[in-house]
Amino acid sequence: MTVRVTFGLIAAATAMLSAQQTETPVTPAFEAVVLKRNTSGSQSMSAGSQPGGLQRVVNGPIATIFGNAYRSESGEVRGAPDWFNTERYDLTARIVGKPTPEQSRALWRALFAERMQLKAHLETEERPIYHLVVARADGRLGPNIKPGPVDCAARRAASDRAEQLPPPPLASNGMTACSTRFSGGVITTGGQTMERVASSVSGVAGRMVVDRTGLKGDYEFTLEYSTTRSGDPAVDDKPNIFTALQEQLGLKLEPARGPVEFVVIDHIERPVVD
Repeated sequence: MTVRVTFGLIAAATAMLSAQQTETPVTPAFEAVVLKRNTSGSQSMSAGSQPGGLQRVVNGPIATIFGNAYRSESGEVRGAPDWFNTERYDLTARIVGKPTPEQSRALWRALFAERMQLKAHLETEERPIYHLVVARADGRLGPNIKPGPVDCAARRAASDRAEQLPPPPLASNGMTACSTRFSGGVITTGGQTMERVASSVSGVAGRMVVDRTGLKGDYEFTLEYSTTRSGDPAVDDKPNIFTALQEQLGLKLEPARGPVEFVVIDHIERPVVD
């Protein structure tokens, strides 16, 4: 089975002080991990990182956190069993120390190996993709998107430095800044980069989507689309992803070709839960 991780997430880091109140190196490690099955039957999920190295996922499939361990530009995963993308879990995980991105991925890979006996590797092949571009020649965006209320990258950097931060503000669409919610063909975010937008729509578009908008910073938006795969007729009254992006966000998917990196799962078992 081939699935696509759309919502890949990286845990934040915290700093620790010695008894003399001087900063001392801390080897990055999981301080606590709690993973439980969620059998609520809801199709809504939430995921996000918080200060203190804390990451939470509520009612998300294992695919949601898999990108923390194996990150490819396409987000595509081959060889995954059905439960990988259908069974729902709640996760609370905290990393202490200041891991680099590679150290963070190594920690998550070790966790997957321990909890799910995971063995996987990366491969690359040339294939059709989409470029995400601004639809209008004058650069104007659609009615459902605007710059986010805060600089999410700066906020994450401040958290990495163990700075005390005020609670994040709310975006105009009601979402907390820098958080994202996926629910039945609706993406609502309080701040997301165009790179993340491209990744988020890759699954429903049916190809890897690469950001070519040239837009920097974080954007808040609400995007409603049919979850039917590209090329199939819509099964509800929502527009397909191509129309929705253009009408609601002022963005467009253009066909292209390029190298696509993806993950191949050699072996995985259902996770050991708490």
